Amino acid sequence: SIWAFAIAQTLHAFTYGAIHVGVTKYIVEHVEHNHIGFAMGFYWGACTNIPEMLGAFVGGFIIDSFGYDVLFLSYSAFPIIAGVLMLVLRRQLETKR
Repeated sequence: SIWAFAIAQTLHAFTYGAIHVGVTKYIVEHVEHNHIGFAMGFYWGACTNIPEMLGAFVGGFIIDSFGYDVLFLSYSAFPIIAGVLMLVLRRQLETKR
């Protein structure tokens, strides 16, 4: 439905925007001033462009081979993996504070 699409896009915009703002702030605070341009270029290439290219390639392969249902179902794997990692690494993250 159009409402589910609108909600999903809004949530995506918030998380995608927050991640980029957070990474940019981290780079500015932790990288020497004369290397910020290189760090931002590296981040953009390695963390945005390469995953987009691989996602388009793999997504196209999945659509051609298995259809859209399998593609959209595969999107649920990443939040599940993130949740499991959060639970597994929770103790380590809490003890480092």
